[in-house]
Amino acid sequence: MTSHRYRDLNDLYKMQELLVSVRPEEYLSNHPSPEGLRELLELKHIQHNTNLYFDGEELIAFGIIDKRYSNFYFELKDIKDKSLFARMLQEAERTLSNANSDAETIDTSCLESDEIRYAILQESGFEIQDGKTLRLERKLSKTFQNIVLPKGFKIRSFKSKEEMPAFIELHQAANKSETMSAQERETWQNHPDYDVELDLVVEAPDGSLAAYCFTQIEDSTGFTDPIATHPKYQRMGLARALINKAFQLLKERGIKTAALTTSSENQVALQVYKSLGFEITWSKAWFAKPLTQDDIKKKVNR
Repeated sequence: MTSHRYRDLNDLYKMQELLVSVRPEEYLSNHPSPEGLRELLELKHIQHNTNLYFDGEELIAFGIIDKRYSNFYFELKDIKDKSLFARMLQEAERTLSNANSDAETIDTSCLESDEIRYAILQESGFEIQDGKTLRLERKLSKTFQNIVLPKGFKIRSFKSKEEMPAFIELHQAANKSETMSAQERETWQNHPDYDVELDLVVEAPDGSLAAYCFTQIEDSTGFTDPIATHPKYQRMGLARALINKAFQLLKERGIKTAALTTSSENQVALQVYKSLGFEITWSKAWFAKPLTQDDIKKKVNR
């Protein structure tokens, strides 16, 4: 068996093919999806922290470390290959400890229906966490609600070049995070089916960006996330209005199902989504494994 760090688009195509071959079709949209891999691997730091494993010319596994969130994404042709997974995990822990990260754990997720993966993670020292990621769907054949924006607010398309700094400020304020960058936002727009009319924002009366809903079509499903509202404009119904507008635009394009994901811990958002007709279709659990003391000491001593 051989391995190498991510090199080029040929590696991306092989990773996408492996993902499609091992993941059940109904779970292909689980992050990272085939398209999600493309978005991730447009980022230089992700390329640098991605390893591919080969049996001859055949790709049999890959592992990705996203140092921003301490996340470990991986796929194996044979999920029962414990020795290969142990090697991948060891290299992932080393990568994370060397990535100028403050992380004390390495985190990953698992569909709750995947009993084999679930067991391997626990055998490898991962502990299940409280929060879950929920996938919700809504049939667009159902009647839409009549949602009216507050006076002076309007929904329109994002003006990518001139509004990039304002969008980043909105995203960071809404998510209480500084991880968003112009490069990452641009990867969203590089989707082969990107439609500027689906890239929705709410403009406040003063001209600032109050909320956004990045809507895209993938595999005949309309995804109405990510979505976020600036803290000073929350609880004004902006997210509801954005999603409702996305429903209309998706239906006009012949899309029959809308979908999104959210955290089980975000009960406010979950209730909003359910009120709009979304229903939970599957969920995945999150796991964390403490980095070794040696790894933590290395970070402290750098």
